[in-house]
Amino acid sequence: MNRESRNYWRQQTRHNQRYRRSYGGGGGAFASSPVTVILIGLMVLTTLIGLVAPGWSFAVAAIPGGRLLLILLSVVTPGSLLGLVFAGLFVWLLGSELEASLSRWQYLLVFFASGVVGALLGGAVAGFGLGGSVAAFGLAGAYAFLLARSHGQGASLQWVLILLLINVVLSGFNMAALLSMLGAFGTGLAIMAVTAESRR
Repeated sequence: MNRESRNYWRQQTRHNQRYRRSYGGGGGAFASSPVTVILIGLMVLTTLIGLVAPGWSFAVAAIPGGRLLLILLSVVTPGSLLGLVFAGLFVWLLGSELEASLSRWQYLLVFFASGVVGALLGGAVAGFGLGGSVAAFGLAGAYAFLLARSHGQGASLQWVLILLLINVVLSGFNMAALLSMLGAFGTGLAIMAVTAESRR
């Protein structure tokens, strides 16, 4: 995160001290970012379940309404230990900052809607997959929107291009992965644009 971004988030955090105080003064990470901690905890839990019972997703899909439930569960399921590390770190870095700046419903809407859209777009190309890793890109889209509002389009565009370039390389130019990331990112950006007036 560059200096401009850090200064912006410090201002946002000070502006939202009332929000943070509502969880009490102590308690460390959970007290200051409870939703983010819970989301990462769910990612860890679903990853552990996947290691213990690798076929769990097929079992979920087989029950009535299981396909819909599986899509929702996919948002907190990175799919691998490496995916958990990257997604968890990404969610912590961006999510904890966004949680201090957005209402809970905005934050959760960005996370879950972008994860679902990312999973569905990737699934349209390569079959249904897990969306936990791409939900983090929805948070990146929300972050980019707020950055653009506070520092102008140039700072936001530079940050977005660097992020996308890194992930293009890391994905190995996998079309399904790129489509998932772009879809999630665009969804997070769009949600912030639509709900901007609802910010506190």
